[in-house]
Amino acid sequence: MTTKIRTRSSVTNSSGSWLRQQVLKRFSQLETGQITLVDGDQEWQFGDSQAPSELSATVTVTNQQLYRYVALGGSIGAAESYMAGDWQADDLTTVVRIFVLNQTLLNNMERGMARLSAPLFRWLHKRNRNTRDG
Repeated sequence: MTTKIRTRSSVTNSSGSWLRQQVLKRFSQLETGQITLVDGDQEWQFGDSQAPSELSATVTVTNQQLYRYVALGGSIGAAESYMAGDWQADDLTTVVRIFVLNQTLLNNMERGMARLSAPLFRWLHKRNRNTRDG
């Protein structure tokens, strides 16, 4: 599907724009459902504009770190970014359902830079072993 872009202002933020472009390019593969991404004065709509309301959600970016997390960490990065408060959703369950229904997009989020950073994340995870000391 194509991405519809609507800008409410001519002012754009160039910090992290390359990572944002990479994430937006991946999101443009959304076919089932619709996600509206709001980032400051910009708004993008991904997926099927005729999607039923139960498969439509709005994601609002509250911190530009979201793009770094998703670009470098894939779906796990998106989850960590949500926990860090970098984005909010009007209906988180629907966002998850949409991504599950779009397996190609979900799989592609794990490629590229996310694949390169995967060994580092595995190593960091192994360092956080459970012990009696915590």
